[in-house]
Parts: sequence; structure tokens; C-alpha cells
Amino acid sequence: MKIALVGGTHGNEPVGIEVMSLFKLTKKSFTNDYQSFWGNPKAFEQKRRYIDCDLNRAFGKNAIRKGYEGERAKKLEEEIKGSFDFCIDLHTTTSNMGLTAILNNTHPLTQKAARFLKLEMPEVTLIEEDKLDKECNHLNRLCPAGLTIEVGPVANNVVNAELVLKTHKIVEKLLNFDFNFEVKQTPIEVYKMLGVRKYPEKKGWYIHPSLEGADFTELKKGAPLFINIDREVIELEEEGPIYPFFINEAAYLEHQSAFLVAEKRQAFTDPS
Repeated sequence: MKIALVGGTHGNEPVGIEVMSLFKLTKKSFTNDYQSFWGNPKAFEQKRRYIDCDLNRAFGKNAIRKGYEGERAKKLEEEIKGSFDFCIDLHTTTSNMGLTAILNNTHPLTQKAARFLKLEMPEVTLIEEDKLDKECNHLNRLCPAGLTIEVGPVANNVVNAELVLKTHKIVEKLLNFDFNFEVKQTPIEVYKMLGVRKYPEKKGWYIHPSLEGADFTELKKGAPLFINIDREVIELEEEGPIYPFFINEAAYLEHQSAFLVAEKRQAFTDPS
């Protein structure tokens, strides 16, 4: 199996770049062949998420490309697409999400790797996106299969030792994973993304304090979501349960996203 390991897709997330440097320093051999790729070096130099557009939305049929990231997307396509079987894309979040592995495709090898990772490291939370396979425009679309590793909380442009070590462990597990091994097919907890919950259009509303840092907490009808200076509260209207994540993610504020919502399932989406 040939694995593409990508760090620094977002220039203000240096943990992935640090992890790649550790693998270069140790020069260990693994079950799978791999090569490291620096996603967005110019944005890293400027300590910005991106220069002209989000590199992690620049792939597949729904790609959004312009400027510098458009050129980087083409270059990474030339270097990775068709030459690698699996992609590991390393990210961090300002949200309190702990260790997560995100699936944005239904390829059997993606699901097998995610299942293996969960069995090896139960503390890893699995998330399946709402848009999968050809509908997804994330960097992992460069390979037939792959996982996005998202860890937090950590501030932008900060190298957090604990998250470096934990991300390194996750990557090491995947690099040593025998993709021909039949992982036990038992029910597996996965959070299936349903959509985005945006801030109220009227200014002066904030994420409710009880929700801050409470990623993956079960919410039912009546749960407080937003609060304003007059202590008025907007509550969850649907019955639920739903599970918020990427709560108050700094990068999503430009889109007025307060958090993403998911439902809990016991299986991945059927690849067929």
C-alpha cells in the first residue's frame, strides 16, 4: 500500500508539519510505503489558513480553486493522484474535539482503516461527512481511500506537544496497518454529519456557555444553543438527539458557522 501523508493543508495548523518532521528524523520502516507532502507552504510562512482559497475545498468535481491554492492543488494532483492508494491528511481544530478521524468517502479501505483505528485507539472519535465520494471536495479525494485526522483543541499557529505525540501515534498505527487484514465486523460508533448550525442573523448572539467545549454532547429538544446580552436563549426546536461538533471553530466563523451537527450511528454508509 502506498500512502500519501499530508500536513499543513491549512497554513495555521503546524502540528501536522511537526509530525511529518518527526517521521523524517526517526527514519523508521513501516508496513506500508509512504511519502510526505507539505500542503500549503506559503500560507504556513504567513501563518494563515490560506492565501486565496481553502486548499481543503479544492479537489474533486466540486473543487473551488483560485490563486495560489489553485496552483498548489494542481501540483499536489500531479504528485499524488494515481500514484498513491491512501491519503492521511493532518489537521487541528480550535474546538474541543479530542482525537478524531473523518471519513469523506465510502471506499472499503477507508472504512477498514477507520474501524482498525477505533479498535486500536478507542479514544478516537469517528466522523462521517454528509458529502461523500465524488460529492466531496477535500484533499483526500486525491486518493481512492483516505482519512482526515483532526485533533484539538489547540489555538491556530501553536504546536501542542500532546497533540503532536497523539497524532504521531495515529499515523504510526495507520502506516503499520496491514490493509489485507480482515478487521472484525462489529457495530461501530460513528457520528454522521447532518449539516451546519449557523449563528442567528441578528448580531449579538453567542454560543450558549453550556455548549462551549461540549463537542459530541447529546442535545435534545429544549437544549440551549445561543444566548444574547439580555439573557434571552434560543433552544433546540427539533426532538433530537443531535450531537454538535466543531463548536466555535475559529476557521468557520467566516461562514457564520456556530457548529456542525451529527447523529450517532452504529455503521458506516454502505459503499454500494
